Amino acid sequence: MNSFSCSGKVSKISEPIFLNENTMALRFTVMAVNGQVDSQGKPRADYVPCILFNPSEELQGVFAGDKTGFVVEFSGKVSSTNLPNPNQGGKKSFRTEVIVYKNTLLLKS
Repeated sequence: MNSFSCSGKVSKISEPIFLNENTMALRFTVMAVNGQVDSQGKPRADYVPCILFNPSEELQGVFAGDKTGFVVEFSGKVSSTNLPNPNQGGKKSFRTEVIVYKNTLLLKS
């Protein structure tokens, strides 16, 4: 089963994407501490790209603008897609991101 759960700070928010008149998507990146430390003893973090389809109006308001640094918890599934890359002569490039389950995104204070 493909399942992913995460907690971390939102570090980047992209503009909303309108796929059609009934579908909206929000892309954002979450910085999650991975439990490892670097050579100086500081915690290491991973940056997890995420996408949320048809967010509620409340979540749209929270993600509006460039407000980052708030903490979220969510569950979802990992998705990989291949895209043509015109910068590399049409070679395929891959995007891996977490598709967030709509009812699992929680804002933490």
